[in-house]
Amino acid sequence: MGKFEAELTTSIFVDFTKTSARYISAINRQEQCLMKSDTGRTPVCVVVDAYSTGKYLAKELMSRGLPCVHVQSVPEIPSGYQKSFSASDFICNITHHGNLDYTLSQLCDYDVAHVIAGSELGVELTDLLSESLNLLTNGAQLTRARRDKFEMMKALRAKGIKTAEYLKAFHASEIISWAAERGFEKVVLKP
Repeated sequence: MGKFEAELTTSIFVDFTKTSARYISAINRQEQCLMKSDTGRTPVCVVVDAYSTGKYLAKELMSRGLPCVHVQSVPEIPSGYQKSFSASDFICNITHHGNLDYTLSQLCDYDVAHVIAGSELGVELTDLLSESLNLLTNGAQLTRARRDKFEMMKALRAKGIKTAEYLKAFHASEIISWAAERGFEKVVLKP
């Protein structure tokens, strides 16, 4: 096992076991899924919110012998993504209604090998599902840092990694003052 793999395994173990109640709950869910499982079932990949360019994931995975189950993170696919979703590319579509345990119980019908986000919309639920199923995961603890640039910079600095200077601002005047104090002529804005 390489250094990265050892660090990743240790990190996942430490993060996953921090909250023993969640850990026990995940074990119980795994046992329930195992009781339902048949030997010899084909592993599947769960794709959460396969919209936009994520619509190509299922076809590519199927071409490599890995069928896909789609999980929709919200009851209605946002209007801007409806045309890009192809339900026929998936074994089934499971709609998440905010109850993680219920969504996980629906996945027990499958031998879930992977959970991946098909679009930015699915990142949070992907992290929760993959962590709960004890699969290779980014984990839910730092989901916000992967989606919010300000939180990302804070998380990097907390680990001693140098970053560009940053500011979270709500008014243009704050940005102008902050940049002037530092002698910056140009800044990068992230929504």
